[in-house]
Amino acid sequence: MPETSAAPRTRGCSPTCHTACHSPQPPVPTTCLGKFSLRLVPDMHPERVEAAVRAHVEAEWAKLGSPNQMRLSVEK
Repeated sequence: MPETSAAPRTRGCSPTCHTACHSPQPPVPTTCLGKFSLRLVPDMHPERVEAAVRAHVEAEWAKLGSPNQMRLSVEK
């Protein structure tokens, strides 16, 4: 099968970022919501991916040393 421009995008995991910050009283947001999605491919295990993402996000949050709270939830 010949290579096409779409072929490389269909072979791997495909992350997509969706982010939004909102606040009832601008200019300083009281809540910031970040969303992203992952398209899994065969031989990827959702439980492992979730554990890896959770570990990464929590480690990066800890590096910030922020007094704010962070909640991470996963929708399946």
